[in-house]
Amino acid sequence: MRRIPCDFLVPGMEVASSIYNVDGRVLLARGAKLNDFYIRRLAQKGFTSIYIEEEISRDIYVSDVVLSETRMKAAAEIKKTTAKVCSSLINKNTINMKAIKSSITDIINQIMENKNIIYDLIDVRTVDDYLFSHCVNVCVLSVLTGMAMNYNYDQLEQLAVGALLHDLGKALVPPHILNKPGRLSDSEFAEIKKHPSHSLELLRSNPGISSVSRVIAYEHHEKYNGEGYPLNKAGHEIQEMSQIVGMVDMYDAITANRCYREAMPANEAYELISASGDLYFRYDIVKSFLSKISAYPSGSFVQLSTDQIAIVVSNSANSPTTPMVRLLMEPDGIAINPFREIDLAGQTKIVIKRILREKEVQGVIERVQYERLTGTGY
Repeated sequence: MRRIPCDFLVPGMEVASSIYNVDGRVLLARGAKLNDFYIRRLAQKGFTSIYIEEEISRDIYVSDVVLSETRMKAAAEIKKTTAKVCSSLINKNTINMKAIKSSITDIINQIMENKNIIYDLIDVRTVDDYLFSHCVNVCVLSVLTGMAMNYNYDQLEQLAVGALLHDLGKALVPPHILNKPGRLSDSEFAEIKKHPSHSLELLRSNPGISSVSRVIAYEHHEKYNGEGYPLNKAGHEIQEMSQIVGMVDMYDAITANRCYREAMPANEAYELISASGDLYFRYDIVKSFLSKISAYPSGSFVQLSTDQIAIVVSNSANSPTTPMVRLLMEPDGIAINPFREIDLAGQTKIVIKRILREKEVQGVIERVQYERLTGTGY
């Protein structure tokens, strides 16, 4: 299986992983064959990419660190809470902490079942449901980071609550500003920068939320070098868990398609976060996070330093930047037949140069399929 932008979907493609809306309803089940109606429906729903199954990637499995049902349950609860905030129904019952804690327990327990797991999946989400899916993914990745930092269960729970609710204050930011496709004016950005304060006030209304979790929501845009907001805190003035959530929030935001920009490739996002150590976030926190993230997700088509084209087969927590790859094409464009696999973790001279764009991927697949059908190539 591999992830493909919806702009490149064509009838006959097979859905590799069931597609849900934020309320948990299945829109397309795994194994469904796409047709024109389904492709239009995905576009109408605001999906920007999905996972498909095809011969060249059929035996490549991309697994999530938590169940899809767990993600949907948590996202639905955030959506309900946001609706209450938008309706001005703000009181001690605005946040259903019983439901929130239930989702968080599921997330923590599922991640703890496999402590050596690596995050190898780019979350499939719609443009309209971005905020809810974003909050859930920030929660999942924050828990992964906390585990890498040897947090105990109580610490993970406080971290997860703050992460899941960190952007709740955005419900009080005018939608035309929050979803503006163009550059924000100074006054509009000032409105955006109020959301940590909004989040803090909303969390204060619920006595079941710890002060640690509240501070996470308030501080997650502070930066280690003092350039963040709302208080321009720096260094150890910023709570450790706030730095975790702030870093994960940045990573998830830049790897998602938004109405005003395309997603950054996973390897570039990995490098950007790596470069932020002791600049935006404490270095040891960045190091712990990157130990749980693959730089080149499984199913990605990549160009190697040899100029050969390959597809990423799997990633290991021991070597998140050097995956197992399957060689598909030589530098001169001749398909490799049969395919050969190499573990880049055991290589000293071969590295990945870049991830291919989907238009390039289509050309590789067409060439490989043609040469296999005609019997040409190696």
